[in-house]
Amino acid sequence: MDRTSRRSRGGGGLQFGGLRIAPLLFADDVVLMASSVCDLQHSLDRFAAECEAAGMRISTSKSEAMVPSRKPMDCPLQVGNEALPQVKEFKYLGVLFSSEGTVEREMGRRIGAAGAVLQSLYRTVVTKRELSQKAKISVYWAIFVPTLTYVDIREIRELRLGKGSRDFERYPEEARKLDAAHCFIVLYGLEFRLRTLSVAAFSEEEVNMWITGLNWLMMDTQRAPAPQQIDRWLRKQFEAMDRSHEGSITVKDVKVLLPQINYRVPNTRFLKDKLQEVEARNDLSYPNFSQLYRTLMFDAQKSIIEQLELSFPLRNVDRPELCQISLYDFQKFLQMDQKESWASDLCRVREFLTGYMRGRSQPEPMLQLDDFLTFLFSKENSVCDPQLSPVIADDMKRPLSQYWISSSHNTYLTGDQFSSESSLEAYARCLRMGCRCIELDCWDGPDDLPIIYHGHTLTSKIKFLDVLHTIKEHAFVTSEYPVVLSIEDHCSVVQQRNMATHFKKVFGDLLLTKPVDNNAEELPSPYQLRRKILIKHKKLVEGTLYEEVSSASYSENDISNSLKNGILYLEDPIDHTWTPHYFVLTSNKIYYSEETSHYQTTDEEDDDEAKEECNNNEQHCAERWFHGKLGGGRDGRQVAEKLLQEYCEGGAKDGTFLVRESETFVGDYTLSFWSVTLK
Repeated sequence: MDRTSRRSRGGGGLQFGGLRIAPLLFADDVVLMASSVCDLQHSLDRFAAECEAAGMRISTSKSEAMVPSRKPMDCPLQVGNEALPQVKEFKYLGVLFSSEGTVEREMGRRIGAAGAVLQSLYRTVVTKRELSQKAKISVYWAIFVPTLTYVDIREIRELRLGKGSRDFERYPEEARKLDAAHCFIVLYGLEFRLRTLSVAAFSEEEVNMWITGLNWLMMDTQRAPAPQQIDRWLRKQFEAMDRSHEGSITVKDVKVLLPQINYRVPNTRFLKDKLQEVEARNDLSYPNFSQLYRTLMFDAQKSIIEQLELSFPLRNVDRPELCQISLYDFQKFLQMDQKESWASDLCRVREFLTGYMRGRSQPEPMLQLDDFLTFLFSKENSVCDPQLSPVIADDMKRPLSQYWISSSHNTYLTGDQFSSESSLEAYARCLRMGCRCIELDCWDGPDDLPIIYHGHTLTSKIKFLDVLHTIKEHAFVTSEYPVVLSIEDHCSVVQQRNMATHFKKVFGDLLLTKPVDNNAEELPSPYQLRRKILIKHKKLVEGTLYEEVSSASYSENDISNSLKNGILYLEDPIDHTWTPHYFVLTSNKIYYSEETSHYQTTDEEDDDEAKEECNNNEQHCAERWFHGKLGGGRDGRQVAEKLLQEYCEGGAKDGTFLVRESETFVGDYTLSFWSVTLK
């Protein structure tokens, strides 16, 4: 069979740019490809002849023809006198290929399978208290991460060349063997903090093919009309619930899904009635599920239908799947209700509607009622004109002060201001998303160079120099207009001078160090400042040489301006468990974070935490408010109350406190404070 396949392979295939994609040959599964029906028939005849010469024949009952096109096209192929059936999708080596050229159904199936694995692991691993944190982390890297490598095309936000990801850093020995030109990173997710899929190819040419193909899929997905996007989303939800891959889901699955999409079912009877409307009982096929979704959405929008009937008559309003809006009625709606001037041209309306309903073969484009309701809330009916969104160079020649600037506050943070991670990736993301003003919160660090973090909090620290190199790498990838660095400076003069030196050294000619025009009477324009980095910073007071100078102007809610901060425990009023929270005390308010986990993800962090705890104990011993062990349970509390009472009777202020070692949580502490106003 291999010899037959190789001999017939000669002239077939497709041209893709400068490359030829040859037929797919695997054992007795063969996919022949060509750019025309005539060429495909020629390849098929040649393959059939090679098979006959080897004493074999093509099985017409298992062979199919498919045209990758969104528009219906005939592909009459024959093997001898037998015609091959034409299909809209087929499976090859377990992968589903669609005539529309999309991969959503296959991705949905795989994501559903991955979801089932993750649910099983969550029940058997994550929630098990018997397993140590290290064991859970080992399972995470061994099973969770490989399971999650199926990426939804709709969630891809960025493609980057090179090895700049934690995946490569995690395996340094293997990464050193790879050429950076042969690697790329897929950044995906629905939150600001994206996940990464790091890929190593065999050649630079292969990387370019991947990038080209993924960019096309991303663009196609983003430009897909609203009905198609909804269908893809519904298929993804359906496949995720169809864990047995039998093509059906249960009513129980639907009940679990509805609250997740913010749909509240009034009562059980209501859902049963809706299931009867879509002719489903215990199990739902995808058509049943899709129709149920449309029925529920239709019920929530009935008031709009009443307004719609004032514009043109509708039939079968109670059966939205049978109610249709013709091309002419749709044109009338655009002209009379929405005042769209372009809708006077029927050809343009027909072209628009054909694109909006792409994938459906209709002699004359028309809308079903639920499609029309979808259109009203879709991006295609946006109040903003997309043609006015791109920046026009001729409009960027006014003084810089006349523009709104896309800015980022606390750029370095990936989460809250209490204990989240400070990250170089946050700078890269903001710059690539188009931000032109970013913040650097600088504090004195080791080696006479600053560190960047949210001061007086548990946020992690990153190096000033690493941030500068990240800014230089990503500053002008998305936009050539100037980047403003807003420096919130808490550093000594010595470190400020070092900052200035490294600004010049790292940025070089990109850094604006002198006026664009000495004779100008107003600020330069964004056009004049293209590919320039500007620094926004208060000047030192003249004559200042040694004292620390802060350029920060604190807002009332800036928690870095704190009097006290640290971990305190709160008792849950329901199950009476104690959970740690990060507290910050300012001059007039107290803030605290969501639950703070004591678990660390690496041995190094465990060691750091142990060292910090040891140092903290030594500091506590020197404080007069620290009383060590005062006894266990009620005895310790009574002793603490007595000490506070005796101390406060001497005229101490309301709010006086003491700290003692906790008997309940060994290694932690209990805070007791005196208040005559708190009841």
